[in-house]
Amino acid sequence: MKHLRYILCFLLLLGGLAGYAQNADLETAYNCVQRGSIDSAKTFIDRAMKDKTLLNNAEAWYIRGFIYKELYKKYEVGNIKTKYRDTAIIDLFISTKLDTSSSNKDNNYSTIKFLAATYYNDAQPLMDSIHYLSSIKLYKKYRDIMKKMSLGNSLNVSDIEFYNALGDIYSNQFFNSATFNTERKYLDSAKKAFDFVLEVSPGNYHANYSIGRLYFNHAANIINNTPFDAPISTVDQNQDSCVHLARLALPYLKKAHELEPCKLEPIIGLKGCYYLLHDPDNFQKMDELEKKIRNHEPPCN
Repeated sequence: MKHLRYILCFLLLLGGLAGYAQNADLETAYNCVQRGSIDSAKTFIDRAMKDKTLLNNAEAWYIRGFIYKELYKKYEVGNIKTKYRDTAIIDLFISTKLDTSSSNKDNNYSTIKFLAATYYNDAQPLMDSIHYLSSIKLYKKYRDIMKKMSLGNSLNVSDIEFYNALGDIYSNQFFNSATFNTERKYLDSAKKAFDFVLEVSPGNYHANYSIGRLYFNHAANIINNTPFDAPISTVDQNQDSCVHLARLALPYLKKAHELEPCKLEPIIGLKGCYYLLHDPDNFQKMDELEKKIRNHEPPCN
């Protein structure tokens, strides 16, 4: 039934090919779609598109885009290296460029939106420490397609979800780094991902807390990895770096605490920052608040 609905939509959009009957291959491809013979339709549409007179025909490009979309559904769903999907999207956009009428755009965009969603769906399960680079590529394709249709404003929710997840991947790599250089590399990558979230949603708790946590933990790692017999100059340099990192962490942890005043994690982070910044008054405030929360006392009982 679903297949029949797609074919019916295809027929309604085109309304026949009487005007292009002079190209037998195009007409045969169209008839094959009517019969549900998608593989045969591919043979004829590929041959038809070698006719230079059709290269400026919006309906011809739409037909090929529709056929390749159906081929993707038949053979390549779940295959991130699919070629049919990419070709279908290219063809459908060519159709909208050749015929800029609102009706033609609406017709093509409905199919493009369907295909764009498959990039998003393919990206989600690949967001892990092994496959995340593939996930990034797929999500970028999804974003690029949506923005090309002037639908960038609809990306906010998916952007927050995706880039928070990507930031978490880089954060985990940061915490498992064996060297200072790789640690810094993953910190920068994680911050870039979380910054993307904050551009969309400045009040996002997870992104704010995560950036603050990264900076503070980077400072803690510098302290923990400073040898006891390190030269005074090295100790002074490392202390300066830790103070700098604490200052970087502070506004993000403050914002996270403002957003979630009864969560312990930002409070503990703030305590650490105030300790590094030699701010005993604020350290004491956070320490007292932590004790109240742990003891289920007001204001967080």
